Amino acid sequence: AMIEESRIPDYELRNGSECACPTCRRVFASERAFDAHRIGDYASGRQCAADPSGEGLELDNRGRWRIKR
Repeated sequence: AMIEESRIPDYELRNGSECACPTCRRVFASERAFDAHRIGDYASGRQCAADPSGEGLELDNRGRWRIKR
């Protein structure tokens, strides 16, 4: 069974390390994972990756994106 991706506002952030993107509404297990999903150059504007798994991220058992282990 595939894990369903968590999204805000349905998912309530539970601890200090979790964060969520106000743009794509995805939930991340860490600030590092959040940063990894933002792609592009700062000068021309960064954006959310269409597929976070292509940026070295994977879903954990709670549907949060995390750095691949």
